[in-house]
Amino acid sequence: MAPVGLRMLVRGPAKFLVARITRSRQLASLLFGIRFTPLPDRSLYYFDITTLALVNDASRHVTHSSRVLDLGTGAAGIIGLTLWRRRGCTVTAADVHPVIAERARDNIAFNAAPIHVVQSSFFDNVAGELDVVIFNPPYVTSGHGTARVLNDTYRAQWDGGSEGTSVIRRFLDAVVTYRGRPLVLMGVNRWHATPDRLDALFKAEPRIELLEVVRHRFVPVNVYVFRRTG
Repeated sequence: MAPVGLRMLVRGPAKFLVARITRSRQLASLLFGIRFTPLPDRSLYYFDITTLALVNDASRHVTHSSRVLDLGTGAAGIIGLTLWRRRGCTVTAADVHPVIAERARDNIAFNAAPIHVVQSSFFDNVAGELDVVIFNPPYVTSGHGTARVLNDTYRAQWDGGSEGTSVIRRFLDAVVTYRGRPLVLMGVNRWHATPDRLDALFKAEPRIELLEVVRHRFVPVNVYVFRRTG
């Protein structure tokens, strides 16, 4: 394993490059095959590395007949839009932040997509039955986000608490109490919310069956595939 100092030297330039890439409208269109409106400010972004992993893995589970929830849809509504474009599935997009939900609504309308957008904390304002839920949660630790001076206005987009797992923990509780049993795909950057912390969360919740953990090699992302038990 590389020394901590070396890992930080590598991660610093990588994070700068990633920040530039995720705000590129041209690259986002090339990668996902959809159109994008300009972002209103530089605190928002079109996608992140977890988005790429989630779209790739969700494509294996989503069909034309799937009813999909793109939870934490972000300013571009990108996962729901991409799956609708590729699979023709029925999509609802949701985000807890009202401004981000409105930006997603604008971009979805720009693509003339029949996707319903709601402001919602987890499943609260989501109507209808669901087959698949795709969630890109906030997982940056509070301390790391503060040190990087991440935008406080959009804190709900990135702040995962002291260990990067506070929102994920609440989400697992919401999955347990939700009326249905959709398949859930949740993407997590393992540089922030580490695999040992996620493993502990799943082991502590016997009402959730962890079906698969997809560890991506070229990006530091694990995708957790699970559903509520019977």
